[in-house]
Amino acid sequence: MTYSVTAGLVDSQSIAVVRLRGAQADLPVVIPDACGQVRNFLRSNKIAGAGRNVAVYLDDQINIECGVEAPAGFVSDGVIFLSATPTGFAARVAHFGPDHLLGQAHKAILA
Repeated sequence: MTYSVTAGLVDSQSIAVVRLRGAQADLPVVIPDACGQVRNFLRSNKIAGAGRNVAVYLDDQINIECGVEAPAGFVSDGVIFLSATPTGFAARVAHFGPDHLLGQAHKAILA
């Protein structure tokens, strides 16, 4: 699979997330499951405006926030939280394909 990595300044985007720590080998399952959990929360609470799936890696220990772009202002249920992507310089890549190949997108960014 060929990836087009872009880099540049980005604005913050509000996101609804699940916070977790994952092992590298588990990410192809953990990330889609977490995004699905957030989408279900938004749907069941009739919160419109969900966007793309997002995974924010907070450190090199694989503490991550996984979820979807979402409007600000909803109330957390203690599992799903309102967060935001950081503002600043970022590398971005879109992955379209099977979840088990998601690691290839990460490798493209590192390269």
